[in-house]
Amino acid sequence: MRSILFLLGLCALASAKYKRYDGYKLVEIIPSDVRALHTLGAWNGETSLDFWEEPSSVGEPVHLFLSPESLEAVGSVFDYKVLSETIQQEIDEEQARLKSRVPTPYFEYDDFNDYETIMAEVYDLADRCPAGFTCATYAIGQSVEGEDLIVMHISKDGESRDAVWIDSTIHAREWLATATMMKILQNLIDNYGTDSSATDAMDKYDFYILPIVNPDGYKFTHSNERMWRKNRSVNPGSTCLGTDLNRNFDFEHGTSGTSTLPCSDTFHGAGPASEPEVKAQQDEMHRIMNSGQNIFAGISMHTYGRYWLMNYGHALSGTCVVSPDHDVQFELCTKMAQATMATHNTNWAYGPMCTTLYAASGNTIDYMYGDVGILYTYLPELRGSSFVVDPNQIQPSFEEIWAGLHELFTHE
Repeated sequence: MRSILFLLGLCALASAKYKRYDGYKLVEIIPSDVRALHTLGAWNGETSLDFWEEPSSVGEPVHLFLSPESLEAVGSVFDYKVLSETIQQEIDEEQARLKSRVPTPYFEYDDFNDYETIMAEVYDLADRCPAGFTCATYAIGQSVEGEDLIVMHISKDGESRDAVWIDSTIHAREWLATATMMKILQNLIDNYGTDSSATDAMDKYDFYILPIVNPDGYKFTHSNERMWRKNRSVNPGSTCLGTDLNRNFDFEHGTSGTSTLPCSDTFHGAGPASEPEVKAQQDEMHRIMNSGQNIFAGISMHTYGRYWLMNYGHALSGTCVVSPDHDVQFELCTKMAQATMATHNTNWAYGPMCTTLYAASGNTIDYMYGDVGILYTYLPELRGSSFVVDPNQIQPSFEEIWAGLHELFTHE
């Protein structure tokens, strides 16, 4: 076991100016027994292997994106199936398409956009705020590299209402989450008065929308490394940068499904809420609740896999913790998932994160519920089988997630 871990550690490649993945393969491993599952779990926490679908349970697929050297090491232990050998080709095509867009910069709702273009569109959307509403943009803090963390608060003039919080792009490489989020924001603002579901949502709730939780990481995926996941914080004593922000929240931090090693993609950070991006979000949600406004629901958008997940995500002593409000939370989760599936006749798994997907402590939605006190907190893992997706997936992703959100907005 130790020799394999050492070999896998040697396979990590240094970042280059735009990192290439020539020869890399996306592979699937099915752990056949508990021993195999534990081995994969150890690799997830103790190596820099790139897990795209993390180990969850015996018989459930695990996806890894591997260099030729890493694949040789992994293949000496496990049988695997190759899912894709064309990720670099897809990245090349993506980069060529984005660079060919003229004029630049401009925002394209049916393609992916860089950070500066997205933020310019957020401000433009605020300027297009419907009559009778206020669309205020403000910074709740700054990222490690000094980017403002911009939230848009949509409120109805003269009314005091419950709120819905929605965030995305806590993991930098999950571009479809960002694009889907921007379609949701545009639908609320531009289609108020013409789209009945958008109108009903705006008439009922305030919205706090944080489109990009991890601006430094998202920028880095455009400039240097498409598959970067974490933020860009320096880890003392290590050459590896970044913390997994979705393992850094100050609720059951580090209890399960995280890593203590800075080179791991699930590194949970130096301590609870050690990262400014996480602390800013925690503080803002508490500020809202302490002001007397109730946050009715919190949504944190991710890719990929087709899941609607709810709390809890953490486990204690190897046992998934069950939410005290499981029944009412699961009832709404079921409605959202069924509406999502019906939109394009797709299959989605749904339920508590820990039992439906895998254990992951210190995550956003556990904190929202367990610490802030938001009753309905959900994490959709959007459509697709890769982090690099064709832009023609943006519109159907929006349509099916909006259908799920409509169940949330109309829930009594």
